[in-house]
Amino acid sequence: MKSSKEKIISLLKNFFNEKDEILAVYVFGSFVDKEKYHDIDIAVLIKNDFNFYDTKKFPFGYESEINAKLIKLTRIKIDFVVLNKLPILFQKNIFKKNIIIIDKDKQGRINYENKIKKLFVDVEYIMKIKNIYLNRKLNNARLNIN
Repeated sequence: MKSSKEKIISLLKNFFNEKDEILAVYVFGSFVDKEKYHDIDIAVLIKNDFNFYDTKKFPFGYESEINAKLIKLTRIKIDFVVLNKLPILFQKNIFKKNIIIIDKDKQGRINYENKIKKLFVDVEYIMKIKNIYLNRKLNNARLNIN
């Protein structure tokens, strides 16, 4: 007998397999980490030529439309995001621990993930320097308050 997680993953696979624009689907967060979960975090990698900003096709936005359909399908709160639109740090965190439930273009997905990881390495040093200066500024502000 399938567990509730297996049933949900099966529903998600069926749903996303019908979406031509989607190259890969990642499930991440508490659904992956824990036995009990309150929502399902889903990120999708979209084809480069797909226009998810088309307001005629998606009057409330692509993400809102897909999110609403997923909630109706699973009866669970869904946090749905388009990976291609996310900041590099968030994407890198998704890549750390996930379940890939759809992988229509494995080499394309791997290339995309590697590109994001390389970009992160490029900006990681700058982010560390920024945090050092931000912490100094905050510490100086605290000292001036007292």
